[in-house]
Amino acid sequence: WLPSMLGKRLFLTDIALQVGAGHVDQAVARLGSDIAFTRRLLAQPDILLIDKMILASSLIDSLELVSDLVRTQPLRDNQYGQLSAVLSPLTGDERSLVGPLTREFDAFAATIRNLKNPRNAPGLVPSSRSDGSVVAGGLSIHFIKYNSTLNAQWRLLTEKIALSSGGCRNFLSGATALKSRGAASLGSVLYNPIGNILSGIAAPTGVEYMHAMCDLDGMIRIVELELQAHLQHVNDEQLAQFVMHGGDRYSNPF
Repeated sequence: WLPSMLGKRLFLTDIALQVGAGHVDQAVARLGSDIAFTRRLLAQPDILLIDKMILASSLIDSLELVSDLVRTQPLRDNQYGQLSAVLSPLTGDERSLVGPLTREFDAFAATIRNLKNPRNAPGLVPSSRSDGSVVAGGLSIHFIKYNSTLNAQWRLLTEKIALSSGGCRNFLSGATALKSRGAASLGSVLYNPIGNILSGIAAPTGVEYMHAMCDLDGMIRIVELELQAHLQHVNDEQLAQFVMHGGDRYSNPF
């Protein structure tokens, strides 16, 4: 992803230089096209979690440039409208982490499957052959219960999918409930000690990523409000009233 991130920074710098040189029409067109393209990628269900977060970060960079542009450069109404057209609130597909979280689970399952494979057992407990590495390695696989580990992760995944699908207005209460889930019982810890440890380390909670997507939706709405205030020629005295009556499209996503 590093070449893409560096390329995006250069792209936005080039747009800023275009504006500085007076080529505002071209700059606005390129910026609008970039936002629309990024949002199409963001809506794809089969991307990885890191893909989703990098795309969200890329969109934030573009939104920051739009906000800087409208604060420092008077635009024509059609230019405000052109940018506004690509800044509708996030769709369910754009915000959803169902696909990325499911792919994270698939990767986790493959890792546990490899660890559980008896051929890999001697590598689980590093030791020299002289102190019984084969015995230790053989014993270690009994402390990873494949089905138990994946069943626990799948139950948690279904809760995260429900939270991701519930919309931002239900997010904060749902996240609090998810974080306050009771710890694993002593019996399950003793039955599957290594599996429980790996489950806690390797599989992300996902809550912080969902929060990030709702924050992104909020940023889109704020920048769109900025554009609409200019497009509708709202003066400073009217601004508070304008924001209060902006409607659901511009409301706090939480």
